[in-house]
Amino acid sequence: MEAHVAHVNEEENEDPGAAPYGNFINYYSFNPPENRLSLIPETLLENIGLGSERLLILDVGCNSG
Repeated sequence: MEAHVAHVNEEENEDPGAAPYGNFINYYSFNPPENRLSLIPETLLENIGLGSERLLILDVGCNSG
């Protein structure tokens, strides 16, 4: 019985399955910041009235791809 439990635990480590609490496993390893930042319009700061001021942006994904 113990050998079976150890085998099941090894399989669980290989495939983590669904991400708990919306945390997409290894998201940042295959979605580098440069790729995500390229999707932000260059005129964003002007459009929201900040000009050249620094802006802190929270990267929130939908966890669906």
